[in-house]
Amino acid sequence: MNPIKDFDRLEAMGLWREVGTRQRKEVVVSFGKSTLVLTDINNNPLTHWSLASINHLGQSDRGSIFSADPTGEETLEIEDPTMIAAISKIRSTIDAARPHPGRLRAIFRWGSILIFALLVIFWAPSVVKNYAAHVVPAAKAQEISEAVLVSMERITGKRCTTIEAAEALNRLEVRLFPEQPKDIHVLQLGSRISTTLPDGDVILNGRRLAEMPTPEIAAGFVLAEGLANKENAVMQKLFRSLTIREAARFLSNGKIASDRIDALANQLLFDQPISIDAKALHVRFFETQIPHRPYANFTNSGALAVLPNAQIDNIDPLLSDAEWLAVTEVCNG
Repeated sequence: MNPIKDFDRLEAMGLWREVGTRQRKEVVVSFGKSTLVLTDINNNPLTHWSLASINHLGQSDRGSIFSADPTGEETLEIEDPTMIAAISKIRSTIDAARPHPGRLRAIFRWGSILIFALLVIFWAPSVVKNYAAHVVPAAKAQEISEAVLVSMERITGKRCTTIEAAEALNRLEVRLFPEQPKDIHVLQLGSRISTTLPDGDVILNGRRLAEMPTPEIAAGFVLAEGLANKENAVMQKLFRSLTIREAARFLSNGKIASDRIDALANQLLFDQPISIDAKALHVRFFETQIPHRPYANFTNSGALAVLPNAQIDNIDPLLSDAEWLAVTEVCNG
């Protein structure tokens, strides 16, 4: 390393002690290209020290003591403050340019700790909540849904049911959910036509059922709710509202605070339903062998209405006229 240009002409007197001797001799100290040069008063070279190897051993009564010898036997005592400052500055420059594996390890160690802490704060809670939402047993999901439904009833009034309507809705459930049975409930909702409970059961608005001329329209809302609840979206919504402590408590004892249940009930009643992809819904109509046009016309869904009619092999009606009438009037009893 070249010496700092500010000091390349700097000289000072010093007391030098060679290895193996106690006697010190007066020398002239100056900078070379990458060394500290020591000469006698007649300018005869005595030795030179690598700037990179110089160590500061401490202070004496007269100045600072330096050494380039690992054992510290060869020393140089300098009194001139300018030369002392120059050597110190060059030592600092060289030291800064050296690799510091220990410092690098410390940076990596503390950086890893920081990253881990950030993961714990921001990532771990979502992992715990997602895990909790996905491991809810079916029986517990039904229990949570019943609690949400009861909370809704405190706002909307009791669910609507008659023997005739229950039998008709059961036929509709079997047609729409042949592999994984779900229940369809009817409540006097506000403006929202349908919503979904955490276990996947669907709620239809009893007031709006009376406006639907055919059961295919109600079936469309049920199918749309199924798509909206893909990957247990409603259950995940519930668990995202929990604190990390509440989610952990659920994993240990299966309990969820009543205020969280009430909050979800309000969301399901009053939040805007999510938009459903028309093509995905068209596929569900075809899979359940139900014509899509009645639902598309009722909802003014141009994107769904322009899709072609799928080949429907099952020509059996969803419900008879009497059964559909029982469903539409279930809240009038």
